[in-house]
Amino acid sequence: MTRILSIKVLALGSLCLLPFQALAQEKSDFDVDEKPPAAAAKPPSLNTLGIGTAYQSGGSAYLGRFTGAVHPGFYGLGDFHYVDKDAWDSGSTRFFEAEGHDLGLWDRSVEAKYGEQGKWSVHAGYDGIPYYATSGLRTIYQPNGSLIPGVLP
Repeated sequence: MTRILSIKVLALGSLCLLPFQALAQEKSDFDVDEKPPAAAAKPPSLNTLGIGTAYQSGGSAYLGRFTGAVHPGFYGLGDFHYVDKDAWDSGSTRFFEAEGHDLGLWDRSVEAKYGEQGKWSVHAGYDGIPYYATSGLRTIYQPNGSLIPGVLP
């Protein structure tokens, strides 16, 4: 019973594939020896540039401890992303990429990469990660770890 069912499924599958075989044998103008058309000009890059300002009305060592924005006032902001790669059909795999974030703050980062894809590359980067702590900290403990006088445990 299983063998007969398998033969029927195989025959039905072969019958369904016959139209595709006929389409594959259809005459077309494509020739394997033809050269593809010349490539168009290099497509525009997806480079970006962002410039802006920010204003902070009050200082906060706690909220700005990792960004560097601890003092009130204006801050400049800037971001960029630049990519230059050779066209896919140029025969070269050279690339250059540069990127920068939060350029007006102390937690800014900049990096650049250059090389040939799949062969070698050089990467240089900088990440500024500040840490600001408050200078007006008050506690119930003395420097030696005991409680200040007048505070009950």
